Amino acid sequence: LVRWTQLSAFSPFCRNHAAVWACAQEPWAFDAETLSLCRDALLLRQALMPYMYGEFVRSALSRLPFIRGMFLEGAEGLNQMCDTQFMCGHGLLVAPVLEPGATARRVWLPPGQWLRVQAAPEGLVGESVVSSGEHVVEAGLKVVPLFVRDGTLIPMSAEPAATEAVPMRYRLLGFADRIASCWLLLDDGERDRKSTRLNSSHIPLSRMPSS
Repeated sequence: LVRWTQLSAFSPFCRNHAAVWACAQEPWAFDAETLSLCRDALLLRQALMPYMYGEFVRSALSRLPFIRGMFLEGAEGLNQMCDTQFMCGHGLLVAPVLEPGATARRVWLPPGQWLRVQAAPEGLVGESVVSSGEHVVEAGLKVVPLFVRDGTLIPMSAEPAATEAVPMRYRLLGFADRIASCWLLLDDGERDRKSTRLNSSHIPLSRMPSS
């Protein structure tokens, strides 16, 4: 349940759904650790909603899918057919753990530099810079392997537990050799949408990751 909830946090449609005759699968039907980890995954999704919302709109305008297979990222051979990792929008690579009991997994990173990030209920935190190619990464039950593409800013809500349509405060995680950017859309779902393009020429970013 924890692993599938972690995966769903990055999908377009996030819901725990079962037939009436199936066994109970609500997070609170399990132990305290399961409930806590599922809550953390959903809070992470809420924190990432400014990024995901912007990528939904970008997907609609560009006609590129929100969830992108590795074949769209220049993968070849076996990596081209990899269906256990995906791009969530343009800048975030998600490699969920789906095998029972697994504590590590193989990840293929497209060409370029990538920032390994740690997921927390309040959002993403930078860890280390990783080169392209194949890697085996540790991934205990609390960990979802996540990587941010070079040149990407990830806008996040600074108040992930808030219920307002538009956060009052934002937090940015950036990874750039020279410049990073993102689109931040500001609307309440009803009135006219406004957007602004943020880039690291207006935000102090070092060569190493900052958040």
